[in-house]
Amino acid sequence: VYVTYILTNPVTGQIYIGRTSGFGDIQKLIRRRLYNHKYFKAGFTEIEVDKVAQGKHARFAIRGREQHLLDHKGGLNNPKVANIIRAVSRINISKKAYSTRSEELFGEL
Repeated sequence: VYVTYILTNPVTGQIYIGRTSGFGDIQKLIRRRLYNHKYFKAGFTEIEVDKVAQGKHARFAIRGREQHLLDHKGGLNNPKVANIIRAVSRINISKKAYSTRSEELFGEL
């Protein structure tokens, strides 16, 4: 199971966009991911599951979705976005495949 999620800091309104994967229940996957997550510990405690995918192209689709969400929310330079690195590097040779799989599975943002 592959998942994208959005964490929100209820005090500042900033968001952090991330992804996780594993086997089993989605809520357990999220809790496991956030257990030692620096943003969760820093007050980003409101959790929204964005998209869930399984299957052959799920890993690529979720990776692309994470980058699409970052771009949709204003990118790394937006003060409302706490992420400090891109989900998919601009020089990643698979970036087109991530984007294509995401749009095929989830549509455009």
